[in-house]
Amino acid sequence: MSEAQAEKKAEADRKTKLRAAYTAATGRLRVEHQNEFNMFYADEAKKRGVDWKPKPTSQEKAEQEIATLLRLNPGLADYIEAEIARVKRSITE
Repeated sequence: MSEAQAEKKAEADRKTKLRAAYTAATGRLRVEHQNEFNMFYADEAKKRGVDWKPKPTSQEKAEQEIATLLRLNPGLADYIEAEIARVKRSITE
């Protein structure tokens, strides 16, 4: 491999590594500042005439599922309360 080819390959490798670093950094930034990112994203989408809302978190999904189950089966409320009390007791013991 000639010196020129080696330099081209080294520069290509450098660019690939920088793209990977940029992707990782933006991912970390998005995770660490999720609320701010979502606010900016929603604002930019609105400027373009598009509505955007973040996907619900796993906890929000679970809460929605529980609410649906309770709406469809009101008798589950007593069961859930009993389970909560049982778990709280086991934590404090």
